[in-house]
Amino acid sequence: MAIINAEISSKLSTGEKIKIHRLNRNMSQTELSRLMEKTPVWLSKIERDQREIKVNDLVRLCNILKIDINQLLEVQTKTNSYKTILQNVVSSLPNEVAVYKMSEIEKILRTNELVEPALYAYWDPNVLSSNNILGLFIEDDKNSPDINIGDRVYVNKNWNEGILLNNIANEEKIIKSFRDNTFWLIEKLPEATKKFSMMICKICGGKQENFNKPNFDDEYVCICSDGYSIAKSNFKKDQLTFSNNQSVTDVEKIRVIGRLVQIVKEI
Repeated sequence: MAIINAEISSKLSTGEKIKIHRLNRNMSQTELSRLMEKTPVWLSKIERDQREIKVNDLVRLCNILKIDINQLLEVQTKTNSYKTILQNVVSSLPNEVAVYKMSEIEKILRTNELVEPALYAYWDPNVLSSNNILGLFIEDDKNSPDINIGDRVYVNKNWNEGILLNNIANEEKIIKSFRDNTFWLIEKLPEATKKFSMMICKICGGKQENFNKPNFDDEYVCICSDGYSIAKSNFKKDQLTFSNNQSVTDVEKIRVIGRLVQIVKEI
């Protein structure tokens, strides 16, 4: 039986090591997945590091392959506690990102109500971080023409982190930073009237914010909403607009929720 060289092993991912140990035992993906009571697709994603493997599944896999857990994780069990080993397992796995139905977005952003995800996706932590990423499953054709029913989009909610928008000059600067043909999750705002440099909502009388999350504890801030959609940004002649299948809307009439960082097309 072939043995993985220690120097080579340190350069391999967990999934690659699982595949090598499986092949060393002349086992097919179908056979090993059957013993694991999983599907071959599940095992294939594990071996390609495209899916999270739960701790109990990892332990069962090691028992079937007759290997120690440290052979996959490159940790020394004599000098590390079992808790440390499990921490290493978690840190080396892809991030689990919840994907919600677009129709549930208001509950997600505006209430503390528990919302059941439509599915979970697994991403390399260097690509997507689950802490500030919102996954959405597109259900209608009210979005940008480039976004279709069945597509999944991933939105960076902290797109403006570190940017201070406490004066007009800063707002003008961030408007000019928008690039053409980038995709955004936007919230349409009710009609408003301009008073000095502020847009005042005709419904609640509060100040509308175009680039900040609404502060539900601030009685002077508008928290009204006319719905959400995915739109494409356009910056021409110092004017920022957002377009989708329904309309072309000026930036003063919407609130920017987040920037799309990944789009997975329905096949």
